[in-house]
Amino acid sequence: MVKFNVDFLPEDLADAVASLSSLLGYDVSADGTVLKRICEDDINGLAYVSVSDECVIGCRNKASFFRLLGIALANYKKGFVYSEKAKADEFGFMTDCSRNAVQNIESLERLIGMLAVLGYNSLYLYTEDTYEIEGEPFFGYMRGRFSAEEIRDLDKYAAKFGIELIPCIQTLAHLNCICRWKYNDMFDCNDILLVDDERTYELIDKMLKTVSRNYSTRKVNIGMDEAYMLGRGKYLDKHGYRDAKELMRRHLSRVLQIAEKYGLKPMMWSDMFFSPDYYGDSCPDEEQTENIPDVDLVYWDYYHLDEKDYDRCIKKHLKITDNLIFAGGAWKWRGFAPANKYSIATTEAALKAAFANGIKRIFITGWGDNGGECSVFAVLPTLSAAARFGYNGDRPVKDAFSLLTGATEEEFLAVDLPNDVGPERPLFPHNPSKYAFYNDPFLRMYDSAIRPGDGKVYGEYAHRLALLGRRKSSISYVFKTLGRLCEVLELKYELGINTEKAYRSHDEKAIRDIIAVYDETIKRTERFLLCYRKQWLSENKPFGMEIQEIRIGGLVARLKSCRERLKSFSDGKIERIEELEEKVLDLGGKTDGYMQMPMTSCSYADIVSPASKLPLF
Repeated sequence: MVKFNVDFLPEDLADAVASLSSLLGYDVSADGTVLKRICEDDINGLAYVSVSDECVIGCRNKASFFRLLGIALANYKKGFVYSEKAKADEFGFMTDCSRNAVQNIESLERLIGMLAVLGYNSLYLYTEDTYEIEGEPFFGYMRGRFSAEEIRDLDKYAAKFGIELIPCIQTLAHLNCICRWKYNDMFDCNDILLVDDERTYELIDKMLKTVSRNYSTRKVNIGMDEAYMLGRGKYLDKHGYRDAKELMRRHLSRVLQIAEKYGLKPMMWSDMFFSPDYYGDSCPDEEQTENIPDVDLVYWDYYHLDEKDYDRCIKKHLKITDNLIFAGGAWKWRGFAPANKYSIATTEAALKAAFANGIKRIFITGWGDNGGECSVFAVLPTLSAAARFGYNGDRPVKDAFSLLTGATEEEFLAVDLPNDVGPERPLFPHNPSKYAFYNDPFLRMYDSAIRPGDGKVYGEYAHRLALLGRRKSSISYVFKTLGRLCEVLELKYELGINTEKAYRSHDEKAIRDIIAVYDETIKRTERFLLCYRKQWLSENKPFGMEIQEIRIGGLVARLKSCRERLKSFSDGKIERIEELEEKVLDLGGKTDGYMQMPMTSCSYADIVSPASKLPLF
């Protein structure tokens, strides 16, 4: 095992190196190799590491130091020399702590250490209402909100590694979780706050006052995205019709005044300035362009595979502002499993365009739509690849990734497997592992997307993931959990199709055989829940786990119910099962057959029943 003597490092840096020892597998000892940092601030911004009798790292900042430390460890031998240059001034990751899953502090500290080794220098906490505001006990109530003390401590911890902790909040839309409380009268419609209402600005004042106190950075993302129904609800009733762009400008002006009062420098998502043609060719009209206040705009895009698409959108942004930030995406928001391959492809295309256009501030989003089901660590291959794209090294560097995870990047991509089914297996992030998991075996609503025979791959996937789960790593549970999911899907993927086939055959043995499949599916689903609960509590606060237990536990209850009714039918106690008498319709609208192709359906409420629109995020 490599040993480092940190006596020649500044105290805060030595402390951070010691904190990373268990993650990277080295010891801190007085008889180890002397570790030195040389502060370099040359015009080229070149960072380097050399290993001889000493390990010397030359860099401008802490973030570069830890990235090079990981590279040195992964290639540790005398005579090793490596140098690189960062293409961006800010390179960050945004973790979603609002969609049901709020990361716990231990998990966030682990993430910070990993981000530092990968070369990131900022971490955005996306918190809609999941942070404590003095005097607002219902803000984030029972949602696992961060206390002021937790934010301050995490801010200090991140700073040890050269990572800037940045608040990412909402000051217009996406505040649906507080609608049920005393704030209900402050909403225009949907999840959009009521513009021009003083109660709205009193609450926003408290939001910005809170983040200014708890974060050392002066940066803040104030949100303001996707407020497409602005002015069309309660505002319309009270004031009559106003152009949404006018309302947007007026509201933004008020929010920026409040931010200035607290010495904050805001940024915001840019889509409302380009709506409804965000990814098209149209630009805001001249009047709107002239009235854009002094705020940094964040162009978010993680949908395209062609560099030209990003280039076009970046150029139209640059026509209206020089203060442009790019946000890509690590796709972890479509169920339990991620889509790293697609994320890596879109990120490479996006960053090529961003750097070609001189964009110096970059971050990758890790949204958690519809429940925060996927582990944040499942997208580490995307984060590693994004970081490689963000540096000019003399060769690709992947070895440090293995130190962090116990697996190579290629091996780790097995976390994508639960969605890798179907005849063509498209790169686009379809999510059969979610809709097939929750697909009701009697209603069979998603059976039109399932081709008989495709589900057999899940047995192989379960085995591969189980083997990876035996590796020594702080996040090996990610493989174990997805392996358990694949064990369920081995039987559950085609359960509706096989149930209908057995039922319509009127063959007693076939029905008894499918009942036995239900028995085993129930056992596997319960095992998956136990494994998933362990993963959840390893990464997140317990709040929000109740949603997953209601969903998965509901699936178990439904499987048991269907099994009992099949038994009753087999025993002659009932003459028919009405749901199984219904013809399955094609979800894509075909009338001459079924599409039998993987698709995307992210909403649990949409999947579980055609009668359901449950507000389970």
